[in-house]
Amino acid sequence: MNKVFAMFAIAAMIVAVFAGCIGEEAGTQSTDAGTIAPVEQYLNDFVPQKSVASTGTLYVIEKIPELAVIMAPLSASHTLLETDKGLVAKVVASPVLVFSEEFNVQVMTEQYQPTKIVTVGNVPVSGSEKMDASDMTALSLEIAAKMENPSKTAFVFHDYAIGLAAAPLAAYLGAPMICAESLEAVSGELAALGVESFVTLGRIKGGSMHLAAVSDVQDYFLKLMVKNGDYCNYIVAVNAYDAKLEASANRFPQDSMSMSAAFLAAFHKAVIAVVDVEPGNFRNENLTFEIKTAITGARVRVLAHGMVPEYLCVVGDPVAIPMQYYLECGTGDYADEPVPSDNYYADFDGNPLTQEMAIGRIVGRHVGDASTLVARSMGYDRIIALETAANDPTGEHLQSWIKNAYFLEGTLQIELFCTGDVVQVNKMLTEGGFLTKFRHSAMATDPIARQEIYNNNYIIYYGHGGENGWGHLGIGGIDAIMIDAGDFEGVVVVPGNGIAASCLTSRLDAKLGLDEYCSLAFLHSGCLSYVGGTRVTWGEVKVWPVLESSCNGLLNNRYIENLVRYNETLGNALKIAKNEYYTIASNMDRTLIYIDNNGEIVEWHGLTPWDRRTMLAYPLYGDPAANPYEYRASDVIFG
Repeated sequence: MNKVFAMFAIAAMIVAVFAGCIGEEAGTQSTDAGTIAPVEQYLNDFVPQKSVASTGTLYVIEKIPELAVIMAPLSASHTLLETDKGLVAKVVASPVLVFSEEFNVQVMTEQYQPTKIVTVGNVPVSGSEKMDASDMTALSLEIAAKMENPSKTAFVFHDYAIGLAAAPLAAYLGAPMICAESLEAVSGELAALGVESFVTLGRIKGGSMHLAAVSDVQDYFLKLMVKNGDYCNYIVAVNAYDAKLEASANRFPQDSMSMSAAFLAAFHKAVIAVVDVEPGNFRNENLTFEIKTAITGARVRVLAHGMVPEYLCVVGDPVAIPMQYYLECGTGDYADEPVPSDNYYADFDGNPLTQEMAIGRIVGRHVGDASTLVARSMGYDRIIALETAANDPTGEHLQSWIKNAYFLEGTLQIELFCTGDVVQVNKMLTEGGFLTKFRHSAMATDPIARQEIYNNNYIIYYGHGGENGWGHLGIGGIDAIMIDAGDFEGVVVVPGNGIAASCLTSRLDAKLGLDEYCSLAFLHSGCLSYVGGTRVTWGEVKVWPVLESSCNGLLNNRYIENLVRYNETLGNALKIAKNEYYTIASNMDRTLIYIDNNGEIVEWHGLTPWDRRTMLAYPLYGDPAANPYEYRASDVIFG
């Protein structure tokens, strides 16, 4: 018999646990593994399967940081189901957008097709329902009154940072987050709503339980999941200080991007590693160390509870959460150029060329883009369900974007020397069941061919590139005609995945306006993810005189293969690709050209500086746990 575990309905157990005060100082976070007392561990032999559903509701909220914390419990609800196939962890999502511009709402509305839009605060969007956000406490109580709250619990916070850390815990329990000056200010009204257990956070004291620090929130959340037989495999890292910033005009840093972390963590049952540190520049080793320390502390806690953290997502722009800059990653003119990378945050064995966690970054031109990227991941199953219902998944209808892949080969130089990459990618896409539109550089200048780029599950480019786009037509890179950010301006694309085995297209620290960056344009227009290089990433891997792959081609070939052949998530696909690249290149004897930038032939054993550069320079922009949908290959072959 199937049994529903209403995990959070056993109020007596919750009350028994909610006793006493933990921690010493609001906002602090212990990251010393030695300070963690022995804890109950997850001992099951299996991890609950994940099931995702959607309410069809879309929330659009005003850019008020505390509002993200308050709304998080409405964005995701969790239930454990016991079935004849084992435990199933079901999450029901209601995506939330933070309003920045109307185009974000247009994109999500076209993709998600909501049955209801609820606006919260001062946003110029027509919705089925509108909630006033002029008083955070009043709004908190209004939302509390609408929630079922099976645990009869309420979390009371005032400080944004610790409230952010507790948001996924409250969502997990189905309990409200109450923004207030004190517990006394709201306890009476909450009691009238049936609340029996009051959890206070940070500087708000009293109640059934007080969680003084972020680490206390993490420990309690993990303890609760272990008790329920549930599992945590996801960490979100965020710099809450960005809520205090004044946004720069079309430049980084942007304010309040951390708001998106509340919804991402609520959806994935993730613990949040929070820092609250004023950012400075793109290159900021003190801040990267603070963030890495917080991530390490969260990871140690997850491991201490017998669970393995598989995914890590940093939420913020590259000033609020900087990349780490690495040296000795090039030759010739590039020998002294630092290479920015997110690998640092996912490295726990001292070798940044390999990753111990699958990592992604939520980023955009502003918090509206960032929150839409999260909302797209949360609502992806609904988007796919609507698409497959409209386009018969048996293969009779071949017009669905899910089956489409667009592969653009750029510049004559690439076409002549990287035929191996081209052949491999086309073969993988075909075997993966895709209807692939292959376009060589000259063909992509055709207006019709350029329009084809907008309707694909995978949008792949192998060629020369820059921060602002794909340089596809020309002999080399300098003279190339571009597919750039302007080609995406005002265009809503399907939630596909941009992949560029190319230099520079994921760079975010150039002197460009945010609306000129290629990768951000893909995300702004509706893509689920983007992978490209943050620096020049050239170098050969095939024995002279036959060149079959460049370094970035070798990495991206494997990334694509992991996605389309092996159904990996975005983050795992890239992690596996980098780790395998490291193993292969470390044991390779090669005769190389261009490795020294002056055309001399060089013999090399093991990793070259350009191998290191390639493994470091390719971040994932998007949710690392998102898994792009593919039809079975037979749907196309026999359709």
